[in-house]
Amino acid sequence: MKNEINFQLWNFSQIEQTHTSSITSINATQMPKTIKFIDNQISLNQIWADIGGGRFDNVKEYFANKGATLWIYDPFNRSPEENAKAVNQIANGQCDGVMVNNVLNVVENPTTRQQIIQQAFNCLKDNACAYFKIYEGNKTGEKTYVSKKEASSVQLNQKTDFYLSEIQAVFGDLVHKKGELIYATKSPSLTNELKELITQATKIGVPNRSKKYGVGKQMGDDLYIHKSYANILPKDYQDYLKTLNENVPNFDFQIIKYNAKKNQYSFIQSPDFDNSNEPIVGNIVVIDGEKNLRFIKQKKDPQIYHHKWNFVGDDYPSFSVSDSVKRSIEWKSKVGNNKEISSRIGTKSFWDNLLIQLNVKSSIPKMP
Repeated sequence: MKNEINFQLWNFSQIEQTHTSSITSINATQMPKTIKFIDNQISLNQIWADIGGGRFDNVKEYFANKGATLWIYDPFNRSPEENAKAVNQIANGQCDGVMVNNVLNVVENPTTRQQIIQQAFNCLKDNACAYFKIYEGNKTGEKTYVSKKEASSVQLNQKTDFYLSEIQAVFGDLVHKKGELIYATKSPSLTNELKELITQATKIGVPNRSKKYGVGKQMGDDLYIHKSYANILPKDYQDYLKTLNENVPNFDFQIIKYNAKKNQYSFIQSPDFDNSNEPIVGNIVVIDGEKNLRFIKQKKDPQIYHHKWNFVGDDYPSFSVSDSVKRSIEWKSKVGNNKEISSRIGTKSFWDNLLIQLNVKSSIPKMP
């Protein structure tokens, strides 16, 4: 059975980007140069994805003539309905191959580029390949901008080598370059490595994700998840979310705490969730079964979350899940089952001092 789609990764209905690709989709008849490289790999009944494939269907028709299916995902050139249909057909390892043609070079934000690479990885079956065609522009590395009517675009003008490390961060060592084309293979060993890390972590007392839901940190009757996995929650979650938005508009939360026994939801701000190894617990809005609201202000000495990989799935795009598991193993192997310490590690001040004593790096990792 296909896993639930992660709409934090495939957030086509929520994308905001200063410079878009809507005015760079111009090839109504020409085939992308990638086709010459992959032509003999397209086989009958295969499923391929074209991420950022533009508004034209000439490449889809080319695949159809070879007995294969190409799904185009492009938030800036396709309707939400088209993108939703494409994601349903390509996400979670359904694809025999993926193309990303001249896309990374028009995306200014490195976090967004990383998300696109994660999308390609997410699409692929094990041992299948993604092909990233790069347009190098004038190769100076100096950005150029183009504006047409209400839209604008950016060209990074970076050489192909510039993107290698970003793709390797997702695909590992099975990444190769030929001219302006980077091709990367999805290795099953990456998934296996994460499974082995989680097994290693649980053996030393690190909690695993919720058995019932498959994701989330279970503490008694409370389930903690990142908001991008809200689709696992009961249908009444939407009613609570509506109540939150009506009473506390623009409350930017990252974490949801769900208590099935009390029929209660807590919406929790954790602004450094993606960037800190142990993110803080910020302001909280609690909504009970009668839809009564209670506001809890962030403490002066903030509480923190441990094992944040519990809160997300393997496919979470905004930090390395494997590195987060390794972090759990690193400090838990030193603390062990010392209850005196374990009972106090929930506050930031105590935790920061403990890290110094344990000779473990700080809660905020060095950003790439």
